[in-house]
Amino acid sequence: MYLPGFSSCSSLIHLIARFPIGVLAMGILVLTSYLVSPVGPGVHFGAAGILSQQEEKILESNPALRTQLVQVRMAFEQTVVRTPLSDSAIKYVLDRCQDCRGVSPEEVRDDPALMSEVAFLYFLDLVQQHGLGEAKVLYANQR
Repeated sequence: MYLPGFSSCSSLIHLIARFPIGVLAMGILVLTSYLVSPVGPGVHFGAAGILSQQEEKILESNPALRTQLVQVRMAFEQTVVRTPLSDSAIKYVLDRCQDCRGVSPEEVRDDPALMSEVAFLYFLDLVQQHGLGEAKVLYANQR
């Protein structure tokens, strides 16, 4: 025989056999919560909303950061129009991104939205390292 209670594997098997719809419903709930949460695999349904909420909270708590972000975005828009992103700069951004290992520079060039995001990340990195004024010059002179 088997031991009564949940310490026995047999009890779990009996529960599954007795309530298959309940087990199926629990499985669907667990899978859905895993896909919606930011700890799930790949592209998450809820991650974009969570990240935008966190970004908004950070910007609300530091108004100077919001003005700096506006200045950086304006400088980026002015600089990008004149200078496309080089292959070495794309490779630099992809190498620094841990989730981008399977993405090639050609794929970035083929997707205008992705190209814009990679260019902005590269520009932000330059601003972080050298300041806004020098970042504009470095971005314009990239090879």
